[in-house]
Amino acid sequence: MKTIRLLLILAVAALVTSCCFCKRYERRYGKPLQGTPWTLVQLDGQEVEEYYLLVLDANKGLTVSGFEELSASYAYNKHGRISVTAIRPAGGELAEKLAATDGYKTNGPFLMLTRQGEMWALFEAKAPQAVSVGPMPL
Repeated sequence: MKTIRLLLILAVAALVTSCCFCKRYERRYGKPLQGTPWTLVQLDGQEVEEYYLLVLDANKGLTVSGFEELSASYAYNKHGRISVTAIRPAGGELAEKLAATDGYKTNGPFLMLTRQGEMWALFEAKAPQAVSVGPMPL
């Protein structure tokens, strides 16, 4: 009898934790790491003036477009570890920060890049901004 009661309690606990709100939130609003255009929102805790778009493709290629153009290779695992290598062109503040990146976390439509446990970049999954160039001359 005690065994059945214990198994029932464990089954209820497993059911409750498998249906938690955060997992439903991730399924509904979460974006895949690869293939999503990530727009830079904050850099070192400050809102950004420049426009950057980060895309990680399935072939382990990373591109940053916008104010500064970069390409790189990356490797990641599902436990939040990421490493960025072969950054071209080398040098520059953004390239150095990407090279020092050692972790990532997604939360709904947001991607956070970290180095030594501290967030340095916050990206949001949203469509790239359209650039208005005015009327076309005839």
